[in-house]
Formats: sequence, structure tokens, C-alpha cells
Amino acid sequence: MIATIEDDIAAVGVIDAIPKLLEVVCRSTGMGFAAIARVTEDRWVACAVRDEIGFGLVVGGELKVKTTICDAIRTSGQAVIIDDVAEDDEFRGHPTPEMYGFKSYISVPIRHDGEFFGTLCAIDPKPRVLKASTAPALFELFAELIGAHLAARERLAKSQAALLSQLEAAELREQFMAVMGHDLRNPLASIDAAARLLRKTPLNERAQMLIHTMQGSYSGSISWFQNPDSSASAHYMVRSSDGQITQMVKEADVAWHAGNWDFNERSVGIEHEGYIDDASWYTDAMYQKSAALTADIAARQGIPLDRSHIIGHNEVPDPDGSGYGGSGGHTDPGNYWDWDYYMSLIGGE
Repeated sequence: MIATIEDDIAAVGVIDAIPKLLEVVCRSTGMGFAAIARVTEDRWVACAVRDEIGFGLVVGGELKVKTTICDAIRTSGQAVIIDDVAEDDEFRGHPTPEMYGFKSYISVPIRHDGEFFGTLCAIDPKPRVLKASTAPALFELFAELIGAHLAARERLAKSQAALLSQLEAAELREQFMAVMGHDLRNPLASIDAAARLLRKTPLNERAQMLIHTMQGSYSGSISWFQNPDSSASAHYMVRSSDGQITQMVKEADVAWHAGNWDFNERSVGIEHEGYIDDASWYTDAMYQKSAALTADIAARQGIPLDRSHIIGHNEVPDPDGSGYGGSGGHTDPGNYWDWDYYMSLIGGE
């Protein structure tokens, strides 16, 4: 029995990890739209979509295949990565980016059992750093896992058809679930761990400490960071009154605190209770405990004790190049943070 496009959409749809996978794709690259597409000689159909920019395409939606770059990927079998269309020698002036309004693009082929299925692709209306990031490896990993799931499902369908004439229903169900548990669940469980390894840059001479101000209370900020809907986190929290420290994220893991993914991957974030326009929050107890923490992390991780490596959130570049303070234009820790005193406490320059 020949599979239809609708069968292919359904096959992708039953993979529970797909929504999380597309979320990781968008978060780790800064791209606003990501999709898994079934691509044939005459059709481009969305099988799964994450749309944060209002591109307007939904599952089952189609693009004219000849207007897509995925069509060229289908014939070449090679990934296409564009950081900035205006600076790309091959795609500058190409009609597709102008037609669909994107400046950055990444798409890799999905195969199963040696056959081309489609692409895992993402676009964004802003230029993004993709080629020199972990994005290519992340996309290749995810495309391979998707292909493995699709191949396993096809093998299961064939096995089911062959066994129906030989086994009772209970026997068939038992074998089906055994194969599914081996072929599908194990790769799904590996996605999160593999993505973490690819996204995290080992702390080294490029690593930095980021100093933040919570713009709120200690307990309230901890509660907020524990909420998955916040899409924010930091490695450590420091209380104003006595300098009490709570660790929220392991140093080996990526915290979402910088508003710039490159800095997230290679920094440790320390949040301080208080508000940037009220100096009274910056107590001596807070300075002392925070400085001791920073000095300890720097010693263990090999981070130089200078202002090039110990910086404020306000010094993080906006990823689109428009300013500083990360993507949100943050100004913490603010003018009342005493950098000279803090650096003297950690023994830095």
C-alpha cells in the first residue's frame, strides 16, 4: 500500500517529541519559524509547525514546491544555511527569500531507509548567526532522529501486516509494543540529552560571569524561574538582606538569562534581589556573598577576574546588533551597582 501525503503528516504527528524539538530549534537559533516538511517532486506540505512570527502556515498547509529552496535540497541532498541573504553570494537576489520575507534560513534533508522524505527547516526575518554556531549539528541530529522514527513506524506497519495472518491479536500487540519501545522510545529519550550537549559550550577563556538584578524579590523571582512558562532562568540567586544563595541551574547546563544565545551557552548568570533604581537593595552582605561565589566559580572554571569576563547584563550585545542588554535591552545591574567595590572583593582587576 502506497503512503499518501496525509499518511506522512499523520506519521510525523504521532511523534510526541516533535513540538519540543521545534521549540528547541527556535530557542537555540533565534529563528521565529520552524517546520518539518514533506517534499516531493510536485508538493511541499507542512507536517509540523512552530510559528512565532506570524508566517501563517499550519499543519497541512502547502507552498508551491518550485518556489522553495527545499526543492533544490530534494535534488542535491545537501543542507542549505544562510546567515544573511544580503551577504550570501549564492542566494543574494534569489527570489525565494524576497517572496517569503526571510533573511536567515536553514534546512537539512530528512531521510529514512536511504530515501528522501523532506526537510527540517527554519526561517527568520532577521539575520542570524547559524553557520558558526551549533545549529548545523543540532539540525542534523534532529533530522536523523525524525528519519529513524519514520523508518521504525514503516517497519512496524509492514510487520503488522505480515503478522496479522499468523498471530492472534494479543500476540501481535505484544510484539508491536516491544518493537516500538526499542525503536521509538530510546531515540526520543536521547533528544533532550543530545540537544543539551550540542547547545552547551564548555566554560573556558571565552566564558563569562553575568551580573543581573532581579527587578523583584528573592522569593518571587525563584518562584517565577520555577515556572516553565517564564522561559527564563539563571544559575544563582542572591538575597539582599543576608546574601543567601540559591542555585537554580547547574553550571554545566544552559540557563536562559542573557537574551543572547551565544552568551547563554558560555556564561554563568547570577541574579541579585532588588531594583536597579534603588541602591538600598545592594547591601554589603549581598556584595560579600556574591563576590565569594563569583571568585569560586571563576577559580573552578578558569574564568579571568577582569571586567571583560565579569560583566553586567547591560553589556551583553543584542543578537540583532542593534544595541546592548540582550534581546530585551536590559540595563541591570544599573548605575547603583558598585563595580569597583565588587571587583575588589573578588580580587579582580
